[in-house]
Amino acid sequence: RIGMVFQHPRDQFVAATVAADVAFGPENLGLDRGEIDRRVDRALDAVDLGAAAESRIDALSGGEQARVAIAGALAMEPDYLVLDEPLVGLDWPARDSVLDHLDALAADGTGIIVVTHDLRDLHERADRLVALHEGRVVLDVPPAEALDSLPDLGIRDPRC
Repeated sequence: RIGMVFQHPRDQFVAATVAADVAFGPENLGLDRGEIDRRVDRALDAVDLGAAAESRIDALSGGEQARVAIAGALAMEPDYLVLDEPLVGLDWPARDSVLDHLDALAADGTGIIVVTHDLRDLHERADRLVALHEGRVVLDVPPAEALDSLPDLGIRDPRC
């Protein structure tokens, strides 16, 4: 029900090629080969990496690796996708690509939870903003209601 994408995608790769890595989760579910292939194709298409299926992961850019990690989670067909700092270290085109794919997933009904210290490009997409301080929830409101409180919590205002 929940797919997880780590902050550093390479920490979750288990195979040398894109398709083999994306297939890992569905294979562990014991699905038949046809269903695995369908899920891999669909997940790679969702992140615009269908043409890279046989590419070596270590030859991909950071943005492409982030998209492979997302595809691996999507191949599990989760109801929710949790991403830890998905935009860190990405150049502008890769950042835009990941954001576009997250928008498309949300539009298709996948719940998206993003853990981040940088709200730029995300606060306007969010339904809720939850802030933690010293292990406690100190804010849980719609983003527009949170923006004026962020500096008091030591969080940079994403509008600046």
